[in-house]
Amino acid sequence: MNSHSRRFGFLLIFIMLPMILLIQGKALSAAPMVAAGDGHTLALKADGRVWAWGGNEHGQLGDGSREDRTLPVMIPGLTEITAIAAGHGRSVALEKNGTVWFWGYLPDAHMEKSIAKTFESPVRVEGLDHVIAIASGRRHSAALKDDGTVWTWYAVPPCPFECKYPIILEPLQIQGLQGIARIFFSGWRLIAIDKDGGVFEWRCDGDGEGKTDCPAKAVPGPDGQGSFNIMK
Repeated sequence: MNSHSRRFGFLLIFIMLPMILLIQGKALSAAPMVAAGDGHTLALKADGRVWAWGGNEHGQLGDGSREDRTLPVMIPGLTEITAIAAGHGRSVALEKNGTVWFWGYLPDAHMEKSIAKTFESPVRVEGLDHVIAIASGRRHSAALKDDGTVWTWYAVPPCPFECKYPIILEPLQIQGLQGIARIFFSGWRLIAIDKDGGVFEWRCDGDGEGKTDCPAKAVPGPDGQGSFNIMK
């Protein structure tokens, strides 16, 4: 084996060895929940606080900076968190009282890149409460309320296309979803399951994004008829 092969072999061994991350001297395995985004990771500890590490180009680590972190950092201001979700350049946390916190990259309601906003620290999604579950994907994040409705949110400037500040987070209800029990994201698509086992899909593209006229649709059955149901 030549010197280049030996170096390459050592490199492979190094990469394949598992790395145990530590938080305040304790192994991360104590965390009750972990969420993996596109290049960054969140961990929720038993005390209700959230830690983050990885890429931070859009402020998705929530530590007030855009510096990448190889070691976990605690996100200031988040307490009594019960669930976390990570997507593409964005992060979401659900508080015990049913409110939602967001940070990272968020598209604006008009899909104009010039007024898209990044949040380097957690901000509360105003007007969104009674939330029981959250999910985050490639472009959107979503919240499931205790009444079975599903909501997403966008950055909204006070005067679109002209001024940028202050930016608010405006939640919008996803049409076509009622009686939902669970939500998931797969890339660009939101998958929802209702209390009877029906499966629905929502993907808002182009002109539909940021608007309420982009309803979810039931996933058709295997024969193309009716709708798919995981309980039947």
